[in-house]
Amino acid sequence: MSMKYWMMLLLATTMAACKYTGELEVKEVPGKFKISVTDYLSKADDLHPNAVFQYSSPYRTVYLVVLDTSKNNLTLEDYAKLSANNIANVLKDSLVQLNDSISISGANTMVYDIEGVITGEGIWYYLAIVEDNEKYYQILGWTLERRKDKYGDDIRKMVQSFELTE
Repeated sequence: MSMKYWMMLLLATTMAACKYTGELEVKEVPGKFKISVTDYLSKADDLHPNAVFQYSSPYRTVYLVVLDTSKNNLTLEDYAKLSANNIANVLKDSLVQLNDSISISGANTMVYDIEGVITGEGIWYYLAIVEDNEKYYQILGWTLERRKDKYGDDIRKMVQSFELTE
């Protein structure tokens, strides 16, 4: 078989592997929560050392993590501001915008859009802080600022799909 045939086969295989449906798949951390993740993300273990849940697509530069933290006598507002500011503090030219508070999983929730620059690249974060009886959950999705239009809706859907199961 000719080299041209093999190159076309390789190209077709590569293109087929890059396609995704954008369908959401429910993932569960037993006894804690469920969250829906797009089919182009895969399980990760290197995004945050304290994450209880992490998925990524380095190819698309889309990431999703969930952290849980004891309340330690902090109000939802104080914890949410602290979390958003911790992200903003590692960024250059950061902008933190509180969205309308919404309810995720029937729980009090605060949501932020955070933008800034890190290593010369614009980054956009979508952060939700969800309160349960004993913990706060940080659900954080992010991508490059230039890819926000393409992946922002997926990130919002994933973050907002968070559901407490305790």
